[in-house]
Formats: sequence, structure tokens, C-alpha cells
Amino acid sequence: MQGIAKLVGPSLIRITEIGKMKRQKQQWEVGNVFVVKLKDGKFVLGQIVGREARILNSISCAFFDLRVTDRSDVEGIRELPRDKAFSILFVTRDLLDAGVWEVVGNRPISIPKQSFPYEGLREKGFLGAKVIGSGIVNRFLNAFYGLEPWDDWKDPNYLDRLLIFKNKKPLALVFKSTTR
Repeated sequence: MQGIAKLVGPSLIRITEIGKMKRQKQQWEVGNVFVVKLKDGKFVLGQIVGREARILNSISCAFFDLRVTDRSDVEGIRELPRDKAFSILFVTRDLLDAGVWEVVGNRPISIPKQSFPYEGLREKGFLGAKVIGSGIVNRFLNAFYGLEPWDDWKDPNYLDRLLIFKNKKPLALVFKSTTR
């Protein structure tokens, strides 16, 4: 393959491999614990609880009301108690594959399978199930911790439906009407 020459500053750089700088895909498996960085610099813990290749090649993720200030703090967390789970969603894999949601360990899954999203629709080929984009999940997690408005959606109650139960909704939320 012939190289492509590019003039950068005072020197000539020869690029011989297009796409050489592509980031390698992060490896992951069911049971892996990952961290999602929030706007305040802290991390919230998530866990891959299922892989659903039949639903847009998505993953089922549980998110726990457990935050750490550093990725290494996860080592001290031996289990992810199911009573700390506030959301279990079908999610797109893009941020996990790219390593933005960084895998930091593996733990036994404490969430019963019948609590997985749309488990009741499995026999019908998941007809009616919804996959949530990982970018939306990032906004949801930030809103859960009061780092952005909870009601800043076309439907102001949208994020309520991403919770396992309504009683998991935090009391210290920020609302669009109070941020103006």
C-alpha cells in the first residue's frame, strides 16, 4: 500500500496505514462490573447482567446506587446488593465496547433473572421491548445524582420509567423549573 504524505508544521509525516489509530474494542462478559463517569468526576457502578443479541445486539445492565471517587475503589466492593439497584435496562453497547464505560471487575449477579428488563417478553421474541441508548443512560445517571435536570425531556416523567420502582427515585433531584 502506498503511503500518504501529509505536511504537519515544518516536517513531513508519512502515513502508511489508514485507520491504524482506531481504538481497540473493550472485551467484556456477563457479570462484569463497569464504571460510568459522572459530571462531578465520580463514578457510578453498573453490571452487565445479560446479553441480548436478538435485541439490536444490546446488553442488560443493572445500575447501583454505589458511587466511587476512583476506579480502584471498586476492588473494596465485594458484592453489588440487589437492594442498591435502581435501574435495569436494555442498553446499546457502544460506550461499553469503546471503553468509555470501563470494565473494572466481575462479581456474581445478585439480580434475579425475572427482574431483567422485558424478561416476560422473551418467549414472544421481545416484541415491544425498548433499547435505551447509552448516551441517554449517561444523562439518566447524572440526573439520578442531581447533576442535571430530571425533567429535561419532552415527557418530563421519562426518567421515572427507567427506574426499577418509583420508590427508587431520589429525593434530592434537580428540576428544569428550578435551574432557570
